[in-house]
Amino acid sequence: MGRKQGLENLVETARLAEERGVPIHIVMLGDGAERKQLGELAAGLDRIIFMDPLPGDEFPLALAAADALLVNELPGVSEMAVPSKLTSYFAAAKPVVAAVGQGGIVASIMGRAQAGPVVESGNPGALLGALKSLSSDIEEQERASRAAKAYWHDHLSAEMALAAWDEILVDVTRR
Repeated sequence: MGRKQGLENLVETARLAEERGVPIHIVMLGDGAERKQLGELAAGLDRIIFMDPLPGDEFPLALAAADALLVNELPGVSEMAVPSKLTSYFAAAKPVVAAVGQGGIVASIMGRAQAGPVVESGNPGALLGALKSLSSDIEEQERASRAAKAYWHDHLSAEMALAAWDEILVDVTRR
């Protein structure tokens, strides 16, 4: 839970969910420099839960238990890098909801993958709307789950990474 993730957005989304009676729960799994502050911001909220990090072999089980997985970025950091969690999320074959800069790398990947909704970062109302809409549409959840897994298989799996490296090496040796 670091600064560049802008996770205050999730706390505010949970606050809105409580105020509006929307039956979603946000689970914040992990640790980091911002966890204590986020916990303080979320004090008294029932729609957000903080959990300690899990051992590596249990992490995929936690992802599999989720209804949807969330990537959230602080507004303005959309061009820094692709969060590594996106690969894990796609591999888990779950819908992914992205609250990110619309012109950034993650939004672009989400657009190609069609793995779930993308909303502008820093907008808790839009994020809550996307979560509410997804939670009520089983067909969309299933479609996004399949799309996430397919994108992972075709672009992010170990086999595809090795094939890409193989192409690079062949190209280099030809020169």
